[in-house]
Amino acid sequence: MRFKNILTLLTLSTALIAVSCKDEEKDTTKLSFTGSIKITLPEYMEKGSVVTFDLDTLVSLSRDDEQGSDVGYYVSNPTTGSRDTIYYDGHILNVDYPDAVYTFTAPEELKSATLMIVGFSEGYYERSGSAAFVTVDPRLDGTGSITGFSQIPGQGIFVDPRDAARYYTVKIGDVEWMRNNLSWKGSGVSYRNSPAMDKIFGRFYTWDEARTACPEGWRLPDEKDWEALALSFGGSVDKETGNLNDAAAEIMEEISFNGTELWEYWPAVKIDNRSGLSVFPTGYATRSTYGFEFKNDNYYAMFWTADLEQDGSATYRYVCEDKDIIFHGCADGSSFALNVRCVR
Repeated sequence: MRFKNILTLLTLSTALIAVSCKDEEKDTTKLSFTGSIKITLPEYMEKGSVVTFDLDTLVSLSRDDEQGSDVGYYVSNPTTGSRDTIYYDGHILNVDYPDAVYTFTAPEELKSATLMIVGFSEGYYERSGSAAFVTVDPRLDGTGSITGFSQIPGQGIFVDPRDAARYYTVKIGDVEWMRNNLSWKGSGVSYRNSPAMDKIFGRFYTWDEARTACPEGWRLPDEKDWEALALSFGGSVDKETGNLNDAAAEIMEEISFNGTELWEYWPAVKIDNRSGLSVFPTGYATRSTYGFEFKNDNYYAMFWTADLEQDGSATYRYVCEDKDIIFHGCADGSSFALNVRCVR
């Protein structure tokens, strides 16, 4: 059966190549536009969110022959599956889109999609510009992009008076911890520059930002808070490295994002989330010439602490998918951006 399928695919491929060659022979008289189509969207968009485009600011195609600039445009809409023509030939504007303004509504379905604008004109090859994105839902109640985030007995709920953001909380010893990452927009950056991800992955803060990002009455946890957390669930402190051994599985939770499980399975890490902190991997960000670059978002979960090393570098705690250890790390607090969990 496998060889039959391969043979079928080869036959189809040969046929497609033949058709393609014939099409190319037919289209040798066609010309190419000058100019471009540029459309940008955030990598992640909240489902049902609306973006309005002024088409004239996105397109600049023109013909190079004596017929002038009769270029038409249509939008290939992934939400409706329609081809919505804005200009019929560069002169006739579709009355459904006054002033060439197009409103796009992101799909309700949580999925990857692409919005495309296409330029066309008789005797010319089509030219397109596109923007790919993923639709998300910030709810943590099991109906949103995040599933597997447990509702634990005795958990609290804190509403940040600054922006009405809701945080689940859990008391461990004498300290109350936030169960989801801080998403306050007063500082920090959104994951991959997509504000729709703030309440899902939390925002990423430099150490200086993290020190003042927590709501009034809350603070950035220090090394002692992390050590007490680990000891509460049978972990131990490595005095030489500062690592907290046998403690990562107690704070990690098997969470999925848009149906994809985030922690890869490793026999050495028996995830049980006994602490209730529900940690999942969001990676980290480093400053570059073009802003912040996000890295290892499927491998690490990293959080600032309130402490500094003797050399002035900022300390953080992190876990990775294949070790049952809450590691100790340090970095330049101004060029590194991490998540924040507040305590009180």
